[in-house]
Amino acid sequence: MLEKMNKGRLIQFLILFFCLVMVVLLIQKNYLKPIDDHLSYATGVDALEKHEEWLGIYLKGEKVGYSTTKTRRAGDCFEFFEDSLMVLNMLGTKQRIESKIKSVVNQDYSLRLFDFSLLSDRITFSLHGVVNGTTLDLIMVSEKNKTQLFFPIKDVPFLSNTLKPYILKKGLVKGKRFILPFFDPSTLSFRDITIEVLGKEKILFSGQEIIVFKLKESFEGIETLAFVSEAGEVLKEEGLLGLTLIKETQEQALSGEWMKKEKPDFAFANAVPVNVSIKNARSVKVLEVRITNLPLDGFDLNEGRQSRQSNILKVRQEEPGSWETFSLPYRDGDLKKYLQPTPLIQSTDERIITQAKNIARDNGDAETTARKLLQWVFSTIKKKPTLSIPNALEVLALKVGDCNEHTALFTALSRSLGIPTRICVGLVYLKDKFYYHSWPEIYLGRWVAIDPTFNQFPADAAHIRLVIGELSDQIKILSVVNKIKLEVLEYS
Repeated sequence: MLEKMNKGRLIQFLILFFCLVMVVLLIQKNYLKPIDDHLSYATGVDALEKHEEWLGIYLKGEKVGYSTTKTRRAGDCFEFFEDSLMVLNMLGTKQRIESKIKSVVNQDYSLRLFDFSLLSDRITFSLHGVVNGTTLDLIMVSEKNKTQLFFPIKDVPFLSNTLKPYILKKGLVKGKRFILPFFDPSTLSFRDITIEVLGKEKILFSGQEIIVFKLKESFEGIETLAFVSEAGEVLKEEGLLGLTLIKETQEQALSGEWMKKEKPDFAFANAVPVNVSIKNARSVKVLEVRITNLPLDGFDLNEGRQSRQSNILKVRQEEPGSWETFSLPYRDGDLKKYLQPTPLIQSTDERIITQAKNIARDNGDAETTARKLLQWVFSTIKKKPTLSIPNALEVLALKVGDCNEHTALFTALSRSLGIPTRICVGLVYLKDKFYYHSWPEIYLGRWVAIDPTFNQFPADAAHIRLVIGELSDQIKILSVVNKIKLEVLEYS
């Protein structure tokens, strides 16, 4: 069926699996945004007064959005506001995304509470968080659902808009290195962030030579550079997926002219070109590629249908009969992790369980049930590029999405019936390039790759898995986007 589709139509079914996460990170992650034009590093919190700053967001030289930060003293605490708007061309579809975050901090910059919201053309998502002693208490709200979550914390984390005042108070000195706990509301994950002061240099900005501090920000292997004036202003930030932030006036930032211009296609801009055109890619059973510019030991390349020797990777599609089915549910405890719910894969929710049972119709065989679930997801979910945080319950309610949504919903349905299922992200070949994509693997005596976006059981060998895991794990792939190179050596 898929091979009969027009390639132009098929490509509309795909989207960079990490686009939403990347965009949210970018428009949140301006860790060093200015608070005050004349902020003294020594006075720190005393200098915090009502103020706002504006940055334009550019992709390959074309403006695609803006971001603004505001600060306000409120009694014995401080409030930090950060609002961003981006309009992106995603596989031929214009996508608008707004992000807002408000953080309330104590005078020592420690977090009290925050409100985060994300609004795209189809999805509304919000997260309210409160530091409650040794836990971070969250209320997650999307269009159809409200969920309470509780995360234990050892140290009170920073958010994107609370790091900068802390760092400036400590002072920017060449060689100084900050390693700080960080919470990312878009992936519901905790990790450390490192900011290093590389030194001073002169840059040309608005026709003038300006002395700036050059800082390197490292986050899960993702590195960006920020150029901060001696007065504490961020003049420019660059390095993530071709997106650059540049200081602007409010008038420049809000000027609507940029919205009227044609935008570079974000998915095309970040796709991986290859040396040959693969014919009938959805029928490929064996693929051999040379991979460069990828830290091979840090990714999930060498398991199951994939085998690696040095930088040569071979992918073999699983042959029917090479796996074993079983009676549901799976009872061995070794794969318990892949049967459990997560905040965005709500496999124990009654709505998910009921839908899965309706699809399976009391069938107790794992393979037969998995095939039914895959076919239902493929035929039911309307295929549209979607900027969202993939949430199984939302997909079940709205029945629209791209590979993220297909994979999230399938995973929840499958786990709910006792089929161990894990999420994979990586690259899939389509129309002369490899695009970033997401699909599940199910356990049938061995891990078997399937693809509910393409209705494939098993998935073809032109799927290259890079990472296994939930949204918080998938973010590591951002470190190699626009760096990884592939050379096709053989396919059949």
